[in-house]
Amino acid sequence: MGGEILEYEAKTILRRGIAQGLNDAQTGNIKRMLGMGYTKKQISESLDVSYEMIDKVKSDMDGGKG
Repeated sequence: MGGEILEYEAKTILRRGIAQGLNDAQTGNIKRMLGMGYTKKQISESLDVSYEMIDKVKSDMDGGKG
């Protein structure tokens, strides 16, 4: 029974790692597109992300100032 719990925990950790990696990649793509002058609409439609996520990434790029 203990092995099943450990296996479940390992799978949970793996899923979290994969999700974080995908989020990091998505953030990198948003930063790159903002740097290239894409509009929020273009980024949102291309990457299927919300305006709120784009605004958060932009704010983080600006040091949290907006």
